[in-house]
Amino acid sequence: MQLRFITRDTKLDVQVGLDVSRTYSETIFPGTFIGADNDFSCTIECDMLFGLARRPQHGDYIKVSFHREADTLHFEARINKVFEDLITHKQQILLTVISDLETTSRRKELRIQVSVPVSLHLANRPIDPNDYVLKGTTLDISNSGICVLSNERLDTSHDNHYVVQLHLPRGSVKYMPMRHMRSGDSPLVQLSREHIFLWNDSISTEEIKEFIYLLFKLRLDGLL
Repeated sequence: MQLRFITRDTKLDVQVGLDVSRTYSETIFPGTFIGADNDFSCTIECDMLFGLARRPQHGDYIKVSFHREADTLHFEARINKVFEDLITHKQQILLTVISDLETTSRRKELRIQVSVPVSLHLANRPIDPNDYVLKGTTLDISNSGICVLSNERLDTSHDNHYVVQLHLPRGSVKYMPMRHMRSGDSPLVQLSREHIFLWNDSISTEEIKEFIYLLFKLRLDGLL
């Protein structure tokens, strides 16, 4: 287990297990990697983990996932200590790792490279076609999420939860709740455009698969 290669401030997905069965919460909390003392002990930081049956404490379990290039890496750990800052509403959690670092290649997932017009809307507001955060086109869609290419910069001061409105042929529309993972300049084009990576943490695998198969059919029919 090589924790020390994980860089400080790496963005994490955190799931909490409050019993010995290590049944993890369906809710995925955003977190940040603070550092590792060695290959079996590390510290992460999260906002207060509200919405659980109780606050995490010594002896509870945590599943930590993060993304590197085309891979998702994850490990399981046990909580040693929890430090709470009631002013910033942050928790620093000291962990002892109890599993190997496992890797899942996102490129092995069902994926389609397709250009579909999209608009991003804040998830905490009713959808208004004229009230959008950003417009762009998809580069690819997979079980993990959507990569969007846009001429606009995403204002990351917003909450990172969005509803992606996909504008399909024949006037049909698909709405998909997503979470912003990261953004960066596109290396694929000479123009100044931005890649926006949106992570799926609420749509079932089966629902996304059905949608991807629909896109494949629209392509075969010459509509995409």
